[in-house]
Amino acid sequence: MSQASPYSRIRVRPVSGNIGAAISDVDLRNLDDDTFSEIHRALLENEVLFFPGSSLDDESQMALAHRFGQPSIFPLLKLMGATGPTFQVIEDGPDSPNEANYWHTDVTWTQEPPKVALLRAGVVPESGGDTMWGSMTTAHDALSPVMQELLAGLEVVHDNESFIEAVSRKMGDTEESRKLLDGLRDAYPPVTQPLIRTHPETGRRVILWGGHFMKFLVGM
Repeated sequence: MSQASPYSRIRVRPVSGNIGAAISDVDLRNLDDDTFSEIHRALLENEVLFFPGSSLDDESQMALAHRFGQPSIFPLLKLMGATGPTFQVIEDGPDSPNEANYWHTDVTWTQEPPKVALLRAGVVPESGGDTMWGSMTTAHDALSPVMQELLAGLEVVHDNESFIEAVSRKMGDTEESRKLLDGLRDAYPPVTQPLIRTHPETGRRVILWGGHFMKFLVGM
């Protein structure tokens, strides 16, 4: 006998053994509170959600972002004068190679990294172009109890130097770009983050993996 679905307003189909689910039977442009509550629960359980054919535009995507909390202003855009949340367009191609092709959690070099990221695919190639996701809760749980206990007490210094280098390559070495990036460096000095965090809603432990943003373990 198949087990009854715990969801009554959306359909949730897991896409792998450890992370991710595709959501259907939902209109993201018209969500009542009960439907959003199920989406939020599905996100906590699956960590990444995919909404095939959702057809969001800028306005509806921003409205959805507000359901999860106040959208943040990306630090570089804030220094460039943005006073409210805006969209970042990520376009990878022959003239703009992928600068973030490594495992990382976004913006860990700020004191409070965003808790949710919302991406909308505009132009999708017939093959490739994947955005890949990894479960840092599963990675933590796979460690031995001894290793879990060892890592739980460690802290890591994160900085934005790798991001600044990537932006500098795109903008070119000009007086204007140097002034902007020096301002970013001054406004967001290195921060110390725990290597292992406890999710405030699920209570699960998760590895906070910042990739190139991670510089060194405190005290080591």
